[in-house]
Amino acid sequence: MKGEYLSIPQAAKELGINRVVLYRKVKAGSILAIRVGKNYIIHRSQINPVHRPLTDADKRRVEKAVTKVAQEYKDVLRWLEKE
Repeated sequence: MKGEYLSIPQAAKELGINRVVLYRKVKAGSILAIRVGKNYIIHRSQINPVHRPLTDADKRRVEKAVTKVAQEYKDVLRWLEKE
């Protein structure tokens, strides 16, 4: 069990975000956490790449994928645009 759960500051550090932002995500319910006394703990399974900020390499991959889709499906996209 040790190492499976992180405190808010530990999880925020792994995600590369401010701990206050993470507290807000927990309060909003977008990240599940367990309240232990006055603190929260977060299971490692809740810390996933979706919550991490995109790196420059990630942004380039997304841009490349969007460009490819736009080129391959431009006729369909134009047709949908008219709808």
